[in-house]
Amino acid sequence: MRILQWGRGVKPITDRNWLVDWGLQHERCSACHADWGLQTHHLIKRSNLRMDRGFNLLRLCYYCHAAADGLRVADVGHEFMPILTFGMCLTLKREADPDEWEPELLRAAYRRPLPDLEPVPEYYQKRRMRHVRN
Repeated sequence: MRILQWGRGVKPITDRNWLVDWGLQHERCSACHADWGLQTHHLIKRSNLRMDRGFNLLRLCYYCHAAADGLRVADVGHEFMPILTFGMCLTLKREADPDEWEPELLRAAYRRPLPDLEPVPEYYQKRRMRHVRN
């Protein structure tokens, strides 16, 4: 990782090629298994952590990413998707990316106790079945 002197402090600069490679390795949404409209969600805000690290990233489609950011999103059938809380996102990270599941690093970066893992709503299980069939 390269470092840039930023005012009085030091600001890490992420390697964008690494982030693109990470995204290519994760070909489906962690919540609904869609393979289109994929985006990278930061579990801990990027402005707080100041870097992209695998333990902090979760691959989500744009619908699920909006739900993880706390937005009310209407799905194709005009049903509102349940909001994905931080605890649910942690559950998704542990299930979808066990090689990069590092709760100690997340806890240190979060600077306070992590919330408990929460079960993902059944709505997302139904979306998974719909995307797996296609």
